[in-house]
Amino acid sequence: MDTSIELRGQKIVVPYTICFVKCGNDILVVKRNKPPHQEKFNGLGGKIKESDLSIRKSVQREVCEETDGEIMLPDEGLVYTGVVSWKYYSKDKNIKTGGMYAYVAEIARKPFRRKISKEGVLLWKKSTFLNDPNQINTVADSIHAFLPHLLKVFVGTQAPREYLCDYTLGRGFFVPVTHFHAIA
Repeated sequence: MDTSIELRGQKIVVPYTICFVKCGNDILVVKRNKPPHQEKFNGLGGKIKESDLSIRKSVQREVCEETDGEIMLPDEGLVYTGVVSWKYYSKDKNIKTGGMYAYVAEIARKPFRRKISKEGVLLWKKSTFLNDPNQINTVADSIHAFLPHLLKVFVGTQAPREYLCDYTLGRGFFVPVTHFHAIA
């Protein structure tokens, strides 16, 4: 499956997905037990497989796998919210790009409060915790910058767009999302 998309005038391969599953004011996150973002909270998702019929189906498969089958997202209520992209310098000093298709979903009830999975510990956190820039040591990079925008797309007050995390600016591991490009 071709997962590339035209962003900022260039074709970028977007091989991953991320999904934030809401239940009321809480969002399901995984405290990852392996890199990247080991020991940090992140949304659910992963690599798009060649066998996935669509990016949406990839998101549904990943959420189902990461929750050990306890959350199976239906098509309705699963909202495409944009692309989180990144630029960084590789070890050989070339600029590399990548990204993940972002989705938000809502479920009516929590099937568990806390759960151990192969990916890590699944927990429900308030969006205010995930959106807090003071949590950069506990929440995966830049989530506090792009998650509020994903939630605005979910409720229909903003169009899906690109959320660029630019790590080429020489500011270390964490760079706030500063570029928002509307996606047609």
